[in-house]
Amino acid sequence: MNRKGRVKRVNADPRCHEFLWVECCRPDAASSSQVMDHWCSLFRAFTSWKRAFHSIGTNGRELTRLEDNAFDAVICRLGLMLIPNLQLALREIRRVLKPSGKLAALVWSAPENNPLFSLSLAILLKYARGASSHLSDPFALSDPIVFERELTEAGFDGVRTHALPFQSHYASLDAFLQSTASRLAAGVMGQLRFPEQQHLLGEVREALSQFEGSHGLVAPAELLLGVGSK
Repeated sequence: MNRKGRVKRVNADPRCHEFLWVECCRPDAASSSQVMDHWCSLFRAFTSWKRAFHSIGTNGRELTRLEDNAFDAVICRLGLMLIPNLQLALREIRRVLKPSGKLAALVWSAPENNPLFSLSLAILLKYARGASSHLSDPFALSDPIVFERELTEAGFDGVRTHALPFQSHYASLDAFLQSTASRLAAGVMGQLRFPEQQHLLGEVREALSQFEGSHGLVAPAELLLGVGSK
């Protein structure tokens, strides 16, 4: 969002999972607890305003094309843990924030709190062979201590994290496999022969079938919200 209040497009890339959303907000907000409540409300409203998100790539270098002190706020949704050079991305985010500007970032919390993804990933890694070292770890920032340390090392002040439990709901197990799971497995499936692909899918089906019922595929899930100020 530029100083005229318009959203600035940032090199959209459909292959990545890192998004930039800027909101014109009051930088004089309040206590840290009020700020946390504010960002929690924003994330609850996310699904009704997806158009406000724009890709910034998987390494953060796209941010180097933005001017200093340009944004009131940056929100990153489920992307920071996938960026190879996290500190570069965080420092660039801080650079483009105005003084007292806010960062709010969502990442996955502990694997045990996200069984749909952690069980699928564990099975996927069994079949990944040499590619396992190249797979991004969606739980790289799931430890609040690690997440807070990364934000602090990048220069953010008033860093806090907050767990946001919710229910992950898909129409069916097939719907999950065709959408989210297919993206998780894309880099591995291409290496496998057809019988191995079927075995992998069969194991995932067996592991996740416990969460499927009359209301579809429903499982506990949890995100970790981290906030900090420039």
